[in-house]
Amino acid sequence: MLLNGERTAIWDLMGKDATLFRHSAEEDQDSLGAEFVRQSGMWFDSLWDSVGREYR
Repeated sequence: MLLNGERTAIWDLMGKDATLFRHSAEEDQDSLGAEFVRQSGMWFDSLWDSVGREYR
């Protein structure tokens, strides 16, 4: 992909065929849904920190 005329790599790990799951962070922090949301956030942050870069 070109950004400001410069070729830039873009990673889309799962793309349009990604499977979506409905989970919510409930009041019960020990519930399966709350744990899934917490772990998913940690995974996202880890991925973002490793491949993300500032765009100006």
